[in-house]
Amino acid sequence: MELTTLLVYVLATWRVASLFVHEAGPGDLFFYMRKFAGIEHDDDKQITIIPDNFLAGVLSCVWCSSLWVAAFWILFDMLLPVIALRFAAVFAVSAGAIFLETIRLK
Repeated sequence: MELTTLLVYVLATWRVASLFVHEAGPGDLFFYMRKFAGIEHDDDKQITIIPDNFLAGVLSCVWCSSLWVAAFWILFDMLLPVIALRFAAVFAVSAGAIFLETIRLK
């Protein structure tokens, strides 16, 4: 795997894992995924209580989530490499934009 391809997958992995753990998402999709896993939130949709189960653990920890997201990208790349890379590029560019915005705000 080329270094640039790996970088795209790294950034995409972080972005998707961050969506799962920290964001409500479009239509509150990720909020409802966490709620389905039994994770409780406050009025601002911030995690307050995490039950002791596998899915809740994955959806409440970027480190845990990133392992599964990375496995998805690698499997996707093995099956449909061109499509996987283009799909991941969307998330990677989003991650880059977030990084630049974070630097600008500091």
